[in-house]
Amino acid sequence: MDFHPGSEGNVQNLIHPSLYPYVAGVTPLEDPSRMPTLRDGKFSTTMHSYRNTHTLESKYSWMPSIFRVSDDGKDVHISSYINGLGPRDRFPVLYRLIEKAFLVVLPHLERSLDFKYQYKERPSVLRWYERADQREDGTTRDAWEALLERQRQEKAKQLDVKLAEQEALEEEIRHEAENPSEAYQNVPTLSPFQGQELRVIVKAANYILKPGEQYNGTWHLEGMPHERIVASAIYYYDADPEIVDEGLSLRRMRDVDGDEFPNVEEVSQTQFEVMFLSEEDKLEEDYPSDWERLTPSDLEENYQSDLDSGIYPRPVFNSQFPSHVDLGTVSTAVNSAVNLAGRGTGKILSFPNWIQHKVAGVCNGAPVTDQSRSFPAQRKILCFFLVQGSEPEIRHHGLMYTGLLQTPVISTADVACQERSCNLPTLHLLLSVAFRRTIGQHLPQELSNLIVDRMDLGMSREDVEKHRRALMEDRKFGKHMGKVR
Repeated sequence: MDFHPGSEGNVQNLIHPSLYPYVAGVTPLEDPSRMPTLRDGKFSTTMHSYRNTHTLESKYSWMPSIFRVSDDGKDVHISSYINGLGPRDRFPVLYRLIEKAFLVVLPHLERSLDFKYQYKERPSVLRWYERADQREDGTTRDAWEALLERQRQEKAKQLDVKLAEQEALEEEIRHEAENPSEAYQNVPTLSPFQGQELRVIVKAANYILKPGEQYNGTWHLEGMPHERIVASAIYYYDADPEIVDEGLSLRRMRDVDGDEFPNVEEVSQTQFEVMFLSEEDKLEEDYPSDWERLTPSDLEENYQSDLDSGIYPRPVFNSQFPSHVDLGTVSTAVNSAVNLAGRGTGKILSFPNWIQHKVAGVCNGAPVTDQSRSFPAQRKILCFFLVQGSEPEIRHHGLMYTGLLQTPVISTADVACQERSCNLPTLHLLLSVAFRRTIGQHLPQELSNLIVDRMDLGMSREDVEKHRRALMEDRKFGKHMGKVR
């Protein structure tokens, strides 16, 4: 049983790409011509945002498997082993289940790849612009209060519309859950990936929580730049009734070029001041709405003293706005009004890999004092990370990677299974055959075990733990940039 380091025993890894990764200088390739180009023995990339520049280096790389989509797009076959799981002949039924799950997930990944973010000023920003125009040359208190009241009414109407849209969406979800045959009619029959070989990384995990226990995730992107993950899909396929899930939170980097508001490169505070024509009226500050949703994890470190006092400070300069834009939190369960055998599961979430995400919170809601439900509760997920591209530079919203070498991404088709236990039966068989052909006698099992123990083929569990610790250390960097996993 493998629990993810740092999860305090709450996240059980069933399949994880950090186990048995490609290790530069250690992992042999079946075709030496596929050897990646490295800098000083490591994959090296520079990550840029408008505030930070980081050099990311690692001798490790996650390895995708080869998923072949049939010519008619109606089936998928995994033609190379899944790293962290083992060869297909050990888990033939599980491989087939993963193939079928990926076939359902594939349209979601396609939509994530097609998603083109365009900056659009929110109603709150437009209201702030209107207030800025009125206060530019000064205004009266009465005129200012009248404007604020009108905007409050506009905001209330917009919230009513948003609520109605949300209720309509929930009704659509409920209808599809109760009439699954109708929902399947909307599944695309044609795929742009028909007949193609895709590179896909698989991850599966269980969240295991005792009554009253809660797990909160950390902000991260999937993989490192040299692993070229372009999109993620998460299938929430099972959860015990006691599980209370707060959803998946999403955010992106603030984009200096694409986001017109606020201009975070300007050092300005006067635009936040409201000056009234009457000298008897004191100055006010009219901040944009961005600051209102700040949480301690999003604020700059130099405000720590205020945070300790329980105060969420307002930005003084444009440059002090948080480095990320909050995209909200998405429920990871189907509509609560739909009863699916008591389990709020069955949802698939997919998004491009320039969107950071974290588990907002998942807990076991059973009372600690309820002895009838004292056992741990679980939530189970299956993840697919799509790997594409070979360009030397990658640009996302507020984020850019440079220095990428145009080198192939090593897959499990290039590397024999590195799990030592997988190779033991083959090694014993080859030794036995070689012994008979050489001296015509049977090789004693004790001698075969001694020879195999001395052979340096594959990774032992001790090797795996050592490499995973080093791999995870490579993927830790700036607080505001988020982690990679």
